[in-house]
Amino acid sequence: MRRLMIVLTLCAALICGCRKQSEEDIYRVNYEAYCRSLAEATKLSPMSKYYSVSGAMSELPDGTYRYYVFVDNPKIAMNDVVVLAVESGMEYSASGKMMPSSGIFGTPFSLIPYQVNKANGFVKGIMLNGECAEDHVNLRVLVEWKDRSRKNTTREFIELSLSYEADPYVPQESSEETEGGGD
Repeated sequence: MRRLMIVLTLCAALICGCRKQSEEDIYRVNYEAYCRSLAEATKLSPMSKYYSVSGAMSELPDGTYRYYVFVDNPKIAMNDVVVLAVESGMEYSASGKMMPSSGIFGTPFSLIPYQVNKANGFVKGIMLNGECAEDHVNLRVLVEWKDRSRKNTTREFIELSLSYEADPYVPQESSEETEGGGD
């Protein structure tokens, strides 16, 4: 009888100790895996033939900077798109901050040429943004999507270098003064 009680106690402990992995845990594990694959990527491109990727920076009131990454203008059907941008040289475990992403936490969007229907998950483009202390940043961007049948997955690694330019569109004033007048 004593052996039976020990076996039942061990079985109960095993059953209680094995809990179902929470959704939050799954997201965190996926995020870490994407960060690792981006850090380990050796072949990075400056652009893609399947979509447009670009970026910009702005200055914040506290003297830090915000960077933006845009993935849009799809040339093919891109379903369940995942995008992650990581500042170059930043390791997930040492960064202390989350890097901007889309499609890892929650429902991913799809980019389909000439189709926008946000209610059904078809968006015009995906924008990520993050903050940094410097007026320039080198980013590694992972873009992953499934084809039309959702059976094949494609993954690309993009490298972007962004710099902040204060008032880049302000025209230079001419040193010559012009007088209004005529004959």
